[in-house]
Amino acid sequence: MSREQVERVEQVIADYYVSIGIEPDYTTRVREQVQSRAAIMCALEDSLTATDIGKLFGKDHATVLHHRKLHEGNLESWDGYTHKYEIARSMVNVNLRSKTVQSQINRIESEIKRLNESAEKLKKSIQLISENE
Repeated sequence: MSREQVERVEQVIADYYVSIGIEPDYTTRVREQVQSRAAIMCALEDSLTATDIGKLFGKDHATVLHHRKLHEGNLESWDGYTHKYEIARSMVNVNLRSKTVQSQINRIESEIKRLNESAEKLKKSIQLISENE
């Protein structure tokens, strides 16, 4: 991940913890902390690799995979988890996915502009060749 991507994800994580009213502590196994951490880790799964997510939390990728494995069961039975996951998912979608999509749109628009300029140059070349014949 680029430094810019890391900073963007770190900001989303910080905003998530503010929105749920918890001071993050990645070293503890207190239920509320583990639940909050698991929810945001699972919400990030479509945006980052397990290794990258783990690094952000000072954890191994296996911890992320463990949370993913338990995710469906947690949604059904872990009181408070669904709410935290929904908040995390929403924040990830708005702040990361929309920026990724916008970045792709910008790249495609830039490529379209380049191709249009190239097409114009070719049209002028064809016109010059036609005039000289």
